[in-house]
Amino acid sequence: MPRHDRHAGFVDTHRHMWQGLLRNIGPDDLLLDYLLRSCTARVEDDADDVYIGDLVTALSAMNAGITTILDWSHIANSSAHTECGDPRAS
Repeated sequence: MPRHDRHAGFVDTHRHMWQGLLRNIGPDDLLLDYLLRSCTARVEDDADDVYIGDLVTALSAMNAGITTILDWSHIANSSAHTECGDPRAS
């Protein structure tokens, strides 16, 4: 009888999901460039941007086999930002 192993998905214990829209837009950028872009986005992004960033990141993680994520969501500029980043809020 063939043996079939079943494995749980991978666990990612540190991901900033809201930054999903910022990833890969500056592949040749230096760290300072990324930090400046990230700080600007944190101020300018609205709740819909946070939702889309979380969605893009979740889909990308699932595609890579990641099934559990600990999200470091430090973009709680308003209650709407917090609700868009929290799947339990819907």
